[in-house]
Amino acid sequence: MERIVPHVPVISDVLREMRVPLSPVVKANGFVFVSGLPPLDLATGKLVRGDRSGPRFWDQGLEWSRVLIRHCDGGSDGEDKTEV
Repeated sequence: MERIVPHVPVISDVLREMRVPLSPVVKANGFVFVSGLPPLDLATGKLVRGDRSGPRFWDQGLEWSRVLIRHCDGGSDGEDKTEV
């Protein structure tokens, strides 16, 4: 099985800088796997602060997932499963 771990601008850079040991996205066997990510602001690369139950906290995580899937030439059209 071929496994591809693409470099995603901003996201990969921020995670490397923060020394977070994970691959944000992996393509393998026709699937795109997106890792659990900290709520980072895509514009600033900084952690979103505040109430974890607030909408901005969760919206930012979902936006990251969309960016990662788009970066791998995927889209939500063929989405099989999403877990939050």
